[in-house]
Amino acid sequence: MELKVNLVQSQRLFLTPRMEQSLRILQLSGMELRQLIEEELANNPLLELEEADEEEFQAHIEYGGKGLIHQARGSDESDPYRLQDRLETKFLGGQEEEKLYNFRESLVTQAITLQQRLLDQLRLETDSEPILKIGEFLVGNIDDSGYLQISLEEVAKSLSVPIPKVKKTLSLIQSLEPAGIGARDLKESLLLQLKRRKRENSITVEIVKEHLEDLGKKHYKKIAKSLNISLEKVKRAGAEIGNLELRPGSSLSPGKKIPFPIPDVIIKKGNGSYQSILNHQYLPRIRINFFYQNLLKKQNLSSSTYSYLRKKLGNASWLIKNLQRRETTLKTIMAQIIEVQADFLEKGASYLKPLTLKEIAKTVKRNPSTVSRAIRNKWVQTPFGSFELKRFFNGNIKRNHQEPCLPADRLLTSQGIKTRIKCLIGNEKKKSPLSDEDILKRLKTQGIDIARRTIAKYRRQLKILPSYLRKE
Repeated sequence: MELKVNLVQSQRLFLTPRMEQSLRILQLSGMELRQLIEEELANNPLLELEEADEEEFQAHIEYGGKGLIHQARGSDESDPYRLQDRLETKFLGGQEEEKLYNFRESLVTQAITLQQRLLDQLRLETDSEPILKIGEFLVGNIDDSGYLQISLEEVAKSLSVPIPKVKKTLSLIQSLEPAGIGARDLKESLLLQLKRRKRENSITVEIVKEHLEDLGKKHYKKIAKSLNISLEKVKRAGAEIGNLELRPGSSLSPGKKIPFPIPDVIIKKGNGSYQSILNHQYLPRIRINFFYQNLLKKQNLSSSTYSYLRKKLGNASWLIKNLQRRETTLKTIMAQIIEVQADFLEKGASYLKPLTLKEIAKTVKRNPSTVSRAIRNKWVQTPFGSFELKRFFNGNIKRNHQEPCLPADRLLTSQGIKTRIKCLIGNEKKKSPLSDEDILKRLKTQGIDIARRTIAKYRRQLKILPSYLRKE
């Protein structure tokens, strides 16, 4: 067998390390980006940290985050090596080494406790200082199981406020998530959860109020006789109660802390319109180290030192440019999302319009894969809470005419369908609740084509019981 060597010419596309870095930075979440910058600071002497002052931070908020790129001191206006973040980041101490140490120490996974979550929700519900003061005191006395461990009289006496005001504040706290929170005992917690499910007038509520102890002992016949109902209804009510949370705060107890998603983008309203502000509060401000940059201009450097500094300067420059590209891309995409989802920002989740990656990509003149990378792992803070950015991108279902509980668009998002299902179940007859098949038929008569298994999935996501458990 004869061996031959042939020369073949072909074209292949390869990504350079700098292009790969650009794509990677685009899809990183804020906390992941923070870690990457920290690693670069540790490995590249041409990068250094810079402090932000309070005046800069306030100016950033006042002017809606304009002026991201700030030129380095003593540099030409075209100098690409300075990146100024939008929000205040302070590093304690006067030495760069100490700043870097403190920055590393701050890189811990943030977790949110039950009390922190309740306070965050409470501040979204009211801006009344008296109510917030009482609310913070009450929340501080809610244990990790979600129960209030202080009497209303003690609260009123400690804060020198009338009891009716304490009751009003507690009612507000009990309307927060998770359902059943802020109760003073198990019975009140179960009743709060049933109320959240619109079951106030059910047999289940009667059993909780009058026969909770009997239910725990499985004295079903005694309950049935007392309430003059069938044994089957008692057992169904027992199954419903069994699906409620006995310790509503346990999912967020200290032993079960969950990562708290820090928003990458904050949507705020100013001057009559919504605008997006990139949340760089937790990111370091970085710039080129001018000492080493000027060192490159000296003639007496060895070739190895010159090559090393030159390489690190290039890496630092590209890192800052890629951070700027990430910021520009996110701003462009968010501006278009805000324009499309203006009704959602004003009126709530039912008004979330269908939106696809392809539609946004076409409008902002980017590839859909670029848009996909940009929204990956990102969270956005809106007037209605924090959501994953991908939530704004929904499939759609056509319908023929407007129905109650929904906006008048001809296309519905999955969130809109959930709202419709919740509305139908909320208006059903309690003695003959709607099955998933019944809901399917009603939606089809309204021009909404959807599979029964999808309805079942949405109902479970809404934490609504099946029809046989809702029947009274």
